[in-house]
Amino acid sequence: LRKGIYFIDGTITLRKDTILYGADRNLTRIEVHPSWNPTRETPMITTANDATATTHLGDLSIGVDATDLANDWFVALDWQAGRNSIVHIGQVYRAPALTSPRNRLETQPHSLLRIRHSGGGRWYFTGSVKAFTSQHSDFRILKVEGTTEPLWFYALNPEHLTGPEAYVEFKDASNVRIYSVKSEFSGIDGWDDKSVILRFERVANVALFGHGALRNAVQGRGVVEFIESDRVLATL
Repeated sequence: LRKGIYFIDGTITLRKDTILYGADRNLTRIEVHPSWNPTRETPMITTANDATATTHLGDLSIGVDATDLANDWFVALDWQAGRNSIVHIGQVYRAPALTSPRNRLETQPHSLLRIRHSGGGRWYFTGSVKAFTSQHSDFRILKVEGTTEPLWFYALNPEHLTGPEAYVEFKDASNVRIYSVKSEFSGIDGWDDKSVILRFERVANVALFGHGALRNAVQGRGVVEFIESDRVLATL
């Protein structure tokens, strides 16, 4: 895709051997057309559910229109391609831009990034840019659920949320490696202690190597939590 903003009004499905890339992460952008108003969790881009897929998505950015929070159901990327796939995109961003006072309106229970079924592969600097419009306990920047395909994160950057139970959640997943995490809290008084950064539930063979800027001080919880999990490692 050449330089520009591409507005879509329906889900794009990448096939098992699709290679989709842009001119640059700052120059090629995919966004939601204002006419697209879903009423349930809906992906902007998804993939074939295939453990042998070699799907590659890179050198572009995906933007979610969060102006109308009643229709804020968009999953920017729903990944179901396996261990041989690659995601190398800019951080997902959410409109509208930061305003004063900061927008803390209730959103819908959904995930901005989702990896499930046969999803895996190599992900580079995964995260989101300013997701303040996220006041819902079941909102997630990233949710990984029910996958056993090898999954590698080369830098994970979840930050700036207001209200969800966790920034990132791994559930019923295995064979995950995370190489460094950087995160920050919302910076809004009264919301600094509401969210766990990384929540692992019923996972196996999972390792977290390094975490910087642990600024959340969630009360009565862990900043990183492992629940009913087996063969896990967390180290600075």
